[in-house]
Amino acid sequence: MASNSANDANPTFETIQASLSKVKNAAQLQELMNINSDFVAEALVTLVARGRRNERQNHLRDIGNFREYDKQQIGLEEKQAQVDVLKTLVASLERRLAALQYNQVENREDLKSELRRAQKDLDHERKTVVYLRDQLRNQQTQFTAQRSPAYRDPTPFGGAHGQSPMALQIYLMELRLKLHANRDWWTDESDRMRYVLSTLEGSPKLCFAQFVNSDGTFREITTVEEIMDQLQKLPTQSA
Repeated sequence: MASNSANDANPTFETIQASLSKVKNAAQLQELMNINSDFVAEALVTLVARGRRNERQNHLRDIGNFREYDKQQIGLEEKQAQVDVLKTLVASLERRLAALQYNQVENREDLKSELRRAQKDLDHERKTVVYLRDQLRNQQTQFTAQRSPAYRDPTPFGGAHGQSPMALQIYLMELRLKLHANRDWWTDESDRMRYVLSTLEGSPKLCFAQFVNSDGTFREITTVEEIMDQLQKLPTQSA
């Protein structure tokens, strides 16, 4: 009667599952099977199906987790690669900075050495200038002391107009005396010629200006005697 009442009751899957969960040995399982054989078999099939479905879902979930992990791992590897690149770049920049700092130190030392050499050369040149200046002063002093005493300059000659007919001859005589008495005052003929022209004025001075270059040198005339000859060829008119 117990078996028929159990079958008539049409137990649900949940009640069969609850009964199966209480089975502790084979005898209890056999008794349960005898009472509700069809429902127990169906429940076992359902449980196995659910177990497989759960296993498949767990497997799929594991696959999803693995893919997510793989993505994360790839992301981490990419980030690590970026970090490695940045580390390499930083190391390169640090080396370049160190090289620049070293070069700056070297350049600074080189500049200091150049400045020291330049200062030394400048000091040497200054001493040389002072020495040469002193030598020149000594030579000038000795030359002034040793040269002939000054003979009076000739009266400046401005031409025959308004002067005595003998003015040119007197001028030439005084000029020759001056050039002879102080012949050691001039180093060459050009110096003597410049002195002669400095004793002329008026039209004679203008006449000889055409023979003097802008730098003080002469053209066409080369000696004092030529100047004297030209002076004697100038027109001589009394006032």
